[in-house]
Amino acid sequence: MLNEPHTSYSYRSNVYFSLTIEIDGINRKFDTKPIFSSRLFGAISLEEYNNKKVKVTYNIERDDIILIG
Repeated sequence: MLNEPHTSYSYRSNVYFSLTIEIDGINRKFDTKPIFSSRLFGAISLEEYNNKKVKVTYNIERDDIILIG
């Protein structure tokens, strides 16, 4: 669930989410890329995704998550 938004300091007015997922029985915390916008006319609206369940996949080679839906 995307319910922990943070303002990106590198990309103005963009937002990323922190989320915790279980991998092999261990809870891991990851940050999404700062692709969400707090601006009214942003490409991916923060309001559309805040407090929503999403599907992610884990990239073991990069030790990273990828939002897929």
